[in-house]
Amino acid sequence: MQTRRLITVFKQALAALGLALLLAACGGGGGAQLAPELVGSWNVVEVEIQSMVQPCPGEIPRLFGPVKCGTTVVSFNADGTFVSVDSADERGDPISKRSEGTWSTGGNTLTRTETLSGPDAANLVPTDPPALEKSTWSISANRLTLTTSYLFGDVTYRLQKR
Repeated sequence: MQTRRLITVFKQALAALGLALLLAACGGGGGAQLAPELVGSWNVVEVEIQSMVQPCPGEIPRLFGPVKCGTTVVSFNADGTFVSVDSADERGDPISKRSEGTWSTGGNTLTRTETLSGPDAANLVPTDPPALEKSTWSISANRLTLTTSYLFGDVTYRLQKR
């Protein structure tokens, strides 16, 4: 009876050790990383959908609603948080909109989760539920390209490092 119990405990310990070694070999689970080249502040400078490009602020008219971009600065922080501040809408009219959350990368996928939003830093409220957005990303010189797939097509934003 005690031999069976000892064998069971040994098997459980061996399985736990194997799982720990597997997780360590895979980087600890989750696979989320922070790409250091994204850290900093970026101005949104243009938007593109189906080969139509529009400088920001502006909009691309579409049958199912326009694709818009205003004057926006996105800051990716080294601690895995981000802040996005809009100061003008697509017409260039002044607005005040701020969102905050977390970001991570896995290969060429950037994942952003908005957890707070409001008109400014002093008036943020929780985003319920948190808004998750995944984009493919690439950087060339000081230009960041983010492409997000939607049901109506892929939307690409180009951002310039500040």
